[in-house]
Amino acid sequence: MSDHCPRLQRIETTPAARLGLATELFRHGHLSAALSEIDSALLENPELAEAQHLKGLILARQDQPEAAAPCLDYATRLAPDRVEAWVALATVRKRLGQLKEALAAIDRAIALDGDKGEAHLVRARLLASLDRSEGAIAACRRALECDPRLSGAHCELGQLLSEMGDLQGAVEYVTNAAHLNPADPQNHMLLGDLLRRRGELDAAIREYRAAAALAPADVVPYVRIGETLFRNDRLAEAMVALNQAVARDPKQADCYVMLGRIYRRQQRYREAQEMFRIAEARRPG
Repeated sequence: MSDHCPRLQRIETTPAARLGLATELFRHGHLSAALSEIDSALLENPELAEAQHLKGLILARQDQPEAAAPCLDYATRLAPDRVEAWVALATVRKRLGQLKEALAAIDRAIALDGDKGEAHLVRARLLASLDRSEGAIAACRRALECDPRLSGAHCELGQLLSEMGDLQGAVEYVTNAAHLNPADPQNHMLLGDLLRRRGELDAAIREYRAAAALAPADVVPYVRIGETLFRNDRLAEAMVALNQAVARDPKQADCYVMLGRIYRRQQRYREAQEMFRIAEARRPG
């Protein structure tokens, strides 16, 4: 997104005014312009906690977690009761692989305000990364007590239940996630995978097609559609999906293998042999 935002005019140049403008720029997705305003504000007042917090958020959004962490850490030291800064710091620490530090930060946030569903969701994801599944499930359930419409918590809980062998519960929660946030292709992909495991192939294909419609450049939904159609003996449709997959990523060796198997079942042996040859050439190493 362009950083040009002509409607947002700077009228004052005080740190507070720059912070207000930066907040608006950030809200509109103009990250570089927002960062420039924040840096100017912090040049005049480096102890402006809200500005340090916002700078950390901007840098995290720009995929610079190493630069974001010190800003967020300073924000929490300047304003120790700023719950959102602790949550943001925990999220960034997790991205950096600093799981124990992240857990300490999110526990501080929850101690300050135990009714924020997003904080409990961050804690659930941290516990899952630490292989503490039972605690992660409990944290997800607490997140949903705080905010029953938190789609991320439904999705996370579904994944955890799936790993614990509760496929029925997993489908229920991931279905909730897909209904609450239908614009997220990953919700549809996960639901498709769960339905396929349960043998509901047509329903799985519908979810994969929904994901493909939302992310048409992503190869994975087409691979899954092709695999599932092939397993369902719908060879012509499988071939279409697999060709769509390799058109997006010609390195998909497994797609060529499935295409070869389809051709072989159709007794088109020369084409099958060519697909197997391409698959072998596409395999790394």
